Formats: sequence, structure tokens, C-alpha cells
Amino acid sequence: MWYDSLSVPQWHDPLERKILSLIPKIFQHARFTLVLMEDVTADVLSRLRYGKSLEERVSGITGVCNAKWFSRVWTMMEFVRANHLRVMIHDYHIQPEVEDVFVQEIRQAWKRAVHEVGDVHTLEKDYAKLGENIVPWNLGTPEEARKIIKEGKRLDFGMAFSLLCRRGCHFQRNFFYALLGLIGPEFSELPSDNLEETSRILQRTCLENGDMSPLLMTPGDGPGADSPMVKRQRYFDAATFNLGPRTKDPSHAVRFESVSGRPQLTLSKIGEVFWTERAPRQGPNLEGLWMHIYHALNLIGPNVEEFVKAIGGRWFHLPESLLEVILHDEERRHKLDKLLTTCYNLGLKGHERPPPELTTEIGNLMYILQTPPWVEAHILPQIHHVYALGGTVHGDMRYQGWLIAAQCPTCSRNFVYRAAIYNQRSEAFGAIAYRIPGLRYSKYTTSPEGVGILVKEGRIVGRLLWATPACACPPVIETVTVSLNMFAMPL
Repeated sequence: MWYDSLSVPQWHDPLERKILSLIPKIFQHARFTLVLMEDVTADVLSRLRYGKSLEERVSGITGVCNAKWFSRVWTMMEFVRANHLRVMIHDYHIQPEVEDVFVQEIRQAWKRAVHEVGDVHTLEKDYAKLGENIVPWNLGTPEEARKIIKEGKRLDFGMAFSLLCRRGCHFQRNFFYALLGLIGPEFSELPSDNLEETSRILQRTCLENGDMSPLLMTPGDGPGADSPMVKRQRYFDAATFNLGPRTKDPSHAVRFESVSGRPQLTLSKIGEVFWTERAPRQGPNLEGLWMHIYHALNLIGPNVEEFVKAIGGRWFHLPESLLEVILHDEERRHKLDKLLTTCYNLGLKGHERPPPELTTEIGNLMYILQTPPWVEAHILPQIHHVYALGGTVHGDMRYQGWLIAAQCPTCSRNFVYRAAIYNQRSEAFGAIAYRIPGLRYSKYTTSPEGVGILVKEGRIVGRLLWATPACACPPVIETVTVSLNMFAMPL
């Protein structure tokens, strides 16, 4: 029986540390693990599975998500490490068919509800009452972390940190023991009594093992750290790192300076940032889309091919295969050419708007406002992705979402990208944008060869996720030395 702090003698440090360091192994080697979710009732499960109305089904989803078990700092380590997991709900009813504490079930039910409503933000506000209740994304992605561990792979620092750092933790030290239980076997004890130093040592160890996530995490300081959207994250720190599992390893290993110990990275230079503009945020689709069109036309002109790759690929995360379909459809390309030329010749200022049908037609031709006819009916148009997960990973929760432009160091052409700028806009101006060759995370959050960082005076001041190569110039490879950022520590 494991009763969190009650199972650990808090008054005896050596014994406490010994017990905490062994907990992950106990769960990993236990014959089975029984999770008690005493506040989940049979009625909650009935509403989740058989509710006649959307309101009923959503109340079932939030009823499971609100379970106290999810709030504990040890929850993720237990779930990820445990074998043969089973669940016991209210009145001691064991659920023999449930092996993942209902995670997949609530996630699929939420996905159907999003499609039924047509907009995740409306679903969160009007049906789930986000802020009062917890919704599936507030729990993070524990099933992905579990899959990684069960495959014998390492869980990245960023993913583990974000799963843990907003859960209930009586002592900061316990957070780091739970973190060690997720990310790897190098330490059986905390490497330092100073917790900031412990964080740096763990980051460095992860970098040595090919885990680049410490370079891509939002630092703890900066604007928006206590924004309403950040507070609504509940148990999952989506604002710090929400890129999902690593799917492609970096092409180059990290080295370290002999004296300072700072990481030395082998990066591909994108160029110096010379333009920044606040990314249009969640709101009316046409207005936000027009501002993207307006900025692209002013920076790169009405060139159809450049426009499609910039807007479609690097700003709206359309896959390369879909961009090719758009560009190889002569009729579609001709219509886009005519529309872009018309908009460009209007010479509108930022606050002025074209006739809405122009924006609508461009959005439809680009498959931003509508889905391609061959895509499954339940998939929402791409603009919903950009204002939901796409916006989150680019810093919208902390007002960090920006559009930037940089000049290629080889051909001197200007190209546009989407970025998260961590602190002030001025920090990104004049920064150098770099790609991390080879690295990729989930296809829902990153593009092939699109992951990178903004570096200024040796500091990482932002990140890029959809910054695919914009021209055919050979990569300009540089060795770059950076400092590691510190993240918002758990309370």
C-alpha cells in the first residue's frame, strides 16, 4: 500500500531519500498495480459512455478528469512505470477491462465532442466549463509517456517536466524524485541539494543522451507566466513544453565547453531576424487569416509558390504533400494568382480589410478554411489546429506567439516563419534563427526539419517548430554555444 507522504518518514532524511529512490523500481517490478479512483462513480461512467445529450457525455468526461488521483505528483510515475494496471472506482468496483485509467476513453469521447460542437474553445467554455472542471488535455499525455517507457526508450526531460510540474507536491524535492522516476537511471539520488543546480545537471545529462528538449522549453520568467490561460492548464504544463514524443533524433551530438560546461550545438543557420509581428490570436477566422495574408504579401509579394509555402507550410502547418497538390492544380493555382494580385494591388493598410469573400476564397483554395475532399469528415479545417494546439506550442498561452522574417545567409532572400518569443520582442530582433538538424517531435506539433531556436548573445530567446527549409540553398552549419534556461519550478 502506497500512501504518498504518509508512506515516507519525512523526519528522517536518509531513509526518506532511500525510499523515494526505490519507488519507481517497486512499481516497475510489481506483479500488478491497482489504482483507487474513489471519486469516480458508476453514474459518471454511464454518462461518459451512454449519455443521450452532449451535455451529459461531457459531464462524464469531466467527471473522470476531475478525479483526485490525477492531481498527485506521483501519479505520472506510477502510471508510466506500472505493469498490469487495474482501476477500482467508488464502492470498490474493479474495472477489469480498463488498463489505462480511462485515458483513451475520455480522449476519444472529447474528440467526438469537439467535432460535434465544431470548435474546441466553445466546447471548453460552454459545455465543459474549463476553469471549474478539468478536460482531457489538462491531464497531459500519460499514455504516450507510458508507451515510450514500455518500449525501453528514454522519456524526454521536457515531456516529463510538463507532466509533473503542475501536480500537487508537498516538497519540491519530491518533484525531482518523481522526475527521476520518469527520465532515466543515471541517478538514484538527487545530484545536488540545490534544486536549481539539480535541474541543470539533469538537463545536461539529458542533452548528453540526445534529448534536446531542455533547449526548447519556455523559461519560467517572462510575460504571461500567470495569465488566465496558464492557470487553466491544471495538471499539465502545456505552456512550457507540449511537443509530444520525439520521433526523429538530432543529427549531431551535443558537446560541452570544458570550463563553463555550456552546451555547444551543431546547428543549421536560417538567418538573422529582421522583422517581428504579433501572430493573430484566437478570434474570428477571417480576420486572423487576413492578417496572415496581409503580412505575407507585404514581405514576399504576390508570388503564388512562395505564398503557398510560406502561409501554408510555415505559418499554417499544412503537410508538404498538400502544398504540392495546391501548386500542381493549374486551375487552383491560377485562381490564387489572380486573388493575390488583386489583394496586393489594393494596397491596404494593416487596419483595413478587403471584401471578406477575397479572404474566404484564398482560405478555401489553400485548404485552411475547409478540409480537402478526400479527408475524413470528422477532421476540422486547419485554421482550428493553428488556433488550438498550433497556437499553444507557439506560446499563445503566455502571449509569446509571433510571426518573424529572416534573411537566408546564402541567397539573401527573405523568408517568413512562426515562432515563440519568450520575453520581449526586442530580444528576437537581430537574433539568429537556427534549425536543429534531424530533430522532430509529434507530427501534430512539428514539421520535418522545422525544429529550431532563436539565439541572441548566447541565450535562447525563442523556438521554431514549423521552420522547414524555405529555399534550396545548402545548409550553413555552425557551432553555437548557449546557456541553459531555468523553468517555472513547482510550488
